[in-house]
Amino acid sequence: FPSHDNQLENLASERAVLAGICQHGEDAWFDVDGLVEERTFTLDINRVIFSCLKNIIKNKQMAQEPKLR
Repeated sequence: FPSHDNQLENLASERAVLAGICQHGEDAWFDVDGLVEERTFTLDINRVIFSCLKNIIKNKQMAQEPKLR
């Protein structure tokens, strides 16, 4: 069984991966695509967030920064 400390490290890693994808979009996605899957995450909510981000990126629905005129 994983130790409590190891579980906390996993949760921190999961959040770091999700945050990286949220902040850097496709650039971060290409770094983790194939290495990370929904089943990689230990928390259900992290699995759901990852799945949503994956679908958004694969369908090219990432929000773009507004362009100034």
